[in-house]
Amino acid sequence: MMETVRDLLDLWDAYGLGAFPPDEYDMYVSPICNFLNNGNLTESQIAGYLYGLLPPVNQPDDDHERDTLMVGYKRVARILLRFLVQ
Repeated sequence: MMETVRDLLDLWDAYGLGAFPPDEYDMYVSPICNFLNNGNLTESQIAGYLYGLLPPVNQPDDDHERDTLMVGYKRVARILLRFLVQ
């Protein structure tokens, strides 16, 4: 699972670090895997955790902006859930 999380973070590239070394997100892999091992999680719970762990660089000014930013977090959460179910 750790390799999957690492690859997904690299693909998602929440902070636009594509030009940096490929291990730039490695420090987040273990905390995410530990969180995912907590049991029956929902997409919203995973997205909220990712949002807290990897908050957007520019904080949203209102709920609409936050909802728009959460789309990316929810997409990653949905993919992680699919791997957890298998």
